[in-house]
Amino acid sequence: MAHLSDSVAQQIMGEIDDLVKRIEATSNQIPQMEALQATVKIVLKEFNTTAGIMVMGETARMKAELAKGAIDVAQTVADDIAGKSKLEWIAASVAVAFCAFSFSGWMMYKKGYQSGYAEGHEHGYVETKDERSAASWANTPEGKLAYGLAQAGSIRRLAECDSDGWTVKGSACFPNVGSNNMIYGWKIKP
Repeated sequence: MAHLSDSVAQQIMGEIDDLVKRIEATSNQIPQMEALQATVKIVLKEFNTTAGIMVMGETARMKAELAKGAIDVAQTVADDIAGKSKLEWIAASVAVAFCAFSFSGWMMYKKGYQSGYAEGHEHGYVETKDERSAASWANTPEGKLAYGLAQAGSIRRLAECDSDGWTVKGSACFPNVGSNNMIYGWKIKP
């Protein structure tokens, strides 16, 4: 076996002595350790309670902020939907008004057209009836004689009774003898 030198042994003994002193110091502190542990437990319990209260308060605050954020988002969405609904109602109202005015205008045009057409047709029928009567009279012997007078240029003078040798008596025009003893009149060749 190897022998330890005195200096190494002395060093080991010094370390053992320090260790013993530490053990004794620690053993003297054991009653204080139990009190310290009890205090630590009380502090930890209070810390847990305080921390729980703080966590609950922070949770409540965060929930309130989330609720406020949700309300803001819901309000924004509601405003957007309301704005779109307003635009849809406005567009629908404009479309209905346009259709109503268009229909009303079309109805007025149609009624006016029908009324004008009916009046024109009636007026044209009356005119045509008169022309038919005139055309059929013109083909009679009297009509042919009147046509001959018109071509001779005398029909107006006969109608107004303003030719020489003619006088108006009442509402009729009669030939008479003129100042030179001539009788004026017309002869129409058929």
